[in-house]
Amino acid sequence: MAALSALPARVALADPGEEAEQIEAIYSKTSNGYVRLLRADGSLRPETYRYGKGEFWGGEMADASVDRLTVDDIARTIAPALARRSYVPAKDPSSAELFIVISWGTTVAPEHRAMSPAFQDTEIAQMRARTPPGSPDFMKAGRTGVMSGVTGGLQQGSMDGSAGTWNLGGADPSSAITPTLSTSDANANNNLIIQGSAALQLENQMWAQASQQNARMLGYASLADAELQRYRYFVVLQAYDHKTLSQKKPKLLWEARLSISEHRSLFDKRLGALAENASAYFGQDSNGLVHKAVPAGFVHIGQMRALEFPTEAEAAALSGDGAHVAYLKKERSETGLAVVDVGRPGESAFSRIPNAEAPARIAWIDPEHVRVALVSAGAATFDTKARSWSAAPADSAPAGRAAPAHDDALQARVEEKFPHRNVEILGSDDAGRRYLLAVSGAKGPARYYLFDKTDDVLVDVGRSGRAP
Repeated sequence: MAALSALPARVALADPGEEAEQIEAIYSKTSNGYVRLLRADGSLRPETYRYGKGEFWGGEMADASVDRLTVDDIARTIAPALARRSYVPAKDPSSAELFIVISWGTTVAPEHRAMSPAFQDTEIAQMRARTPPGSPDFMKAGRTGVMSGVTGGLQQGSMDGSAGTWNLGGADPSSAITPTLSTSDANANNNLIIQGSAALQLENQMWAQASQQNARMLGYASLADAELQRYRYFVVLQAYDHKTLSQKKPKLLWEARLSISEHRSLFDKRLGALAENASAYFGQDSNGLVHKAVPAGFVHIGQMRALEFPTEAEAAALSGDGAHVAYLKKERSETGLAVVDVGRPGESAFSRIPNAEAPARIAWIDPEHVRVALVSAGAATFDTKARSWSAAPADSAPAGRAAPAHDDALQARVEEKFPHRNVEILGSDDAGRRYLLAVSGAKGPARYYLFDKTDDVLVDVGRSGRAP
């Protein structure tokens, strides 16, 4: 196994300018006549507890910051916040006054619903119906009002919650898709839109059920709350009367439900702050859901690399004209160069590096030639037109631009598109319009994406050959 070393850490923090990333939702409630007793000096009388595992909700995507934690990890992290309210661990578990059940995890949410086949098919049909061929806006998502009516019912908050479904524009789907520019095109696509809306209705029923579960777990009054439409981390504490554990229905004394948006956060790094921030509500009634700002903090994420393979920044490059991406790839145990035409990303070309040489770095010389520097200090050039190799000229200079050094706005923009992932901007075209991204998670190698910031379009161009 190759030796591993940590690359310089990149800072991923909750941006103080993004309020949604700093606000914690808190719901707490007492029951069965529970009240805190006071000592003679007016302070809270300490109550002892032991804890147990409740539910763990794993998310749709791997997230090491929450997936790897045990109930013991959670309990240790929140213990100081409980102590602030005079809840202390029992020295003898059998003598504990409270039994605190701890649940934690991440919700599932429809924030990426626009990527579902049913949504995309209906969106395309609406785009065709609403704009005629030849129009400057023909087939441009977001330019034709396609996010309204049938396909946009969820995103625009038109959830009514009736019968566990979301309202998608009424009983007649066609009522929500009256054409704005071309009646003939609308009629031609009407059946497709109605069929797509039926599939979307089924999806909405599924998401309604998921959001109902989220609302119950997190303490929200409505499944249609906009905050539930995005992924959220949560931890729930349910304190039972320890003496009633043997009964058929143990007596719940108080509960506290804490959650925060996952975007630009890591659960294990924020948990302590979340508990501390909400500790005033432990054993108290919040009278509904309350929101409270969490102090911002920094999270340093170290990425791992295998020393026998170049880093992502060295193993992938975007041509100066932004039309092609080249990256190193392993195929049948051989390392070669993959070249992808951005216009046809499914048709990549692969060519083995001559003489089984080990590559060190790749870069574009011009729109048709890729230079591969080799570990042996030599270099080879790949002609993308002829699909042939030759010795690299001594004066061949790489083209294209490196990634912007301090473009925090762009970094935040692309990270928003890939929650729970590390996103590295590898470089851009000469015009500074298209950017090559390496997107990695807790499992598996990174994937390369091309991001066109002008059209706000992402193109999946391939998978890294580097070990995770």
